[in-house]
Amino acid sequence: MVYEAKGIIETIEQRVSGTGKQYILVRVNGEGYFVWESDIVKDVKEGDNVVITHRGGDYPKATSIRKIVNEPTEEPSERISDEPSLFHKMQFRSHALISASNVSSVKEDATDVLKKAKVFYKFIVEGE
Repeated sequence: MVYEAKGIIETIEQRVSGTGKQYILVRVNGEGYFVWESDIVKDVKEGDNVVITHRGGDYPKATSIRKIVNEPTEEPSERISDEPSLFHKMQFRSHALISASNVSSVKEDATDVLKKAKVFYKFIVEGE
């Protein structure tokens, strides 16, 4: 199968295989992609925002690397919202419930534990 990966090139390294054949290892977002034809990397460099087309597997072979140009990049401050995502809200609720159960006794009613969990959740989300 053919896959695509998108990200910033962290490193481009010349390597030699166990059989003595030269190849290039390109790291994007912590993943290594194996390039066997040097023409594939001739127009890219470390720090470039790229799309890598590759064959999956334990040793993903890159079949093309295309530089992404004119794609707006956001500053981290522009991406971060004060409103937590649904995923984060679910994580916060889970942590709040675990914390509430840790400070509750076995004899307490479930509604009392949930009340404590709501207090923990409010503290996590709002800091109060």
